[in-house]
Amino acid sequence: MRAWGLNPEEILTRDALTRPNITIIDRSQLENRQLSQLTSALRQQMLKEIRENQTEKGMNSRLGKSSP
Repeated sequence: MRAWGLNPEEILTRDALTRPNITIIDRSQLENRQLSQLTSALRQQMLKEIRENQTEKGMNSRLGKSSP
């Protein structure tokens, strides 16, 4: 996660602060919740980078077509 520029502790803390009324029954429930949050954050970061790369490629191809 850190290789993608994400901070797992920050993600989990932010989630805990936005949902203060969640009751955790057991350890596996907590782990599943944390895994879900981290997976979602990683997915969002990957999609963001894909969109940025597609935008850059589109701009580069348009620039390449206009040059002699």
